[in-house]
Amino acid sequence: MHVLLHEIRKLFSWRMLLIVFLANLILYFLLIEFHITNFPNGRPSRDLYNIGVEMIDKYGTYMDEKEIENFINVYKAKVKEADAFLQSRKEFVDAHLDSYEKLRHLEFGDERMELSNQIMFDENVDLFWKLQAREYIMEEIQTRETYLASYLNEAKGAQKERYQELLERGRHGLYPSEAMSNYQDFISNVAIAIIISVIIIISPIFIKDRTSQMLELQYTTKKGRALFKTKVAAGVMAAIIVMTVLFAIYFSLYSLNHTSMFFNLPIYLFTWFEFWYDVTFFQYIVITVLAIYILGMVFALFSMFFSNRMANYVSLIGIQIPFIIALIAVLIPYLVRRLMDLDIPKWIAPTSYTVMALSSVILVVLLWVCMAK
Repeated sequence: MHVLLHEIRKLFSWRMLLIVFLANLILYFLLIEFHITNFPNGRPSRDLYNIGVEMIDKYGTYMDEKEIENFINVYKAKVKEADAFLQSRKEFVDAHLDSYEKLRHLEFGDERMELSNQIMFDENVDLFWKLQAREYIMEEIQTRETYLASYLNEAKGAQKERYQELLERGRHGLYPSEAMSNYQDFISNVAIAIIISVIIIISPIFIKDRTSQMLELQYTTKKGRALFKTKVAAGVMAAIIVMTVLFAIYFSLYSLNHTSMFFNLPIYLFTWFEFWYDVTFFQYIVITVLAIYILGMVFALFSMFFSNRMANYVSLIGIQIPFIIALIAVLIPYLVRRLMDLDIPKWIAPTSYTVMALSSVILVVLLWVCMAK
């Protein structure tokens, strides 16, 4: 145990911690900050988010036909408010824009569009932005079954069965998807920061001994070879510590987005999303976190293998660059951000994680077998 703790402390040297801190600071401002400080991002996203919160508070995590009708009636009442607002403004009456319907159906190029822009952008009247947001939600509710039916006609196999299930059980978008879209953007970039941090911490685990020509001495004795297993255990524990600490920090920042009211909402009820599984938003968050833990452990084991095989730091960095590019370009977009998306074959995620996990474990085991001979 003493040796294990010593190896963990070696990995968390102040130099490595400083590098991880600086890397996360840079990645935070480059990739993550925007999705924290700019959520909801402008209008009508802000209005859609606020109406979504109102829907959760008023209707709960599902809307039946009566509640949908109530939502439409609220819209109609808001239209009357807009009519009264326009009729109170002389310039709109003179321009024959004394009702919301007339304003809404202005054609592009109509010179009266200046008046529309005046209340939407110059005066930024909340009422008209909220009406647009409600119209968007109503349109989604009214047309979603049509879209699902069209997807059903084009789908095959398991995807077709899933679309059929969603249609038959009425599992289609009712609530604005701002919270889901924001979380996917957030967690994708957090995954990049966390896994790069794991690579930085774990990569020196063996190469320090190699550059100081200690490996040859260690592996000539039974006790020295046992140190290999201790180092691997230290690397695994260090990776878990790094990921856990960074998750705690980043999710503390994510809490500032105030999306907890959507946690009990089934994810298939977000508009413009279809998923393979019927889980809640909170369960979806937990699953993506577990997926990143798996990816982090895979990259930790690969880093240990490369650290043991490479001759110097330059070659160690060089060989890991293609893996980092693959992580950013392929693995995170498909295995984290779109982990459950219905348009991705159902077998892709479990097969990919299984193959990567087995490959990384096999490489480390082969190293041990070679040294034990």
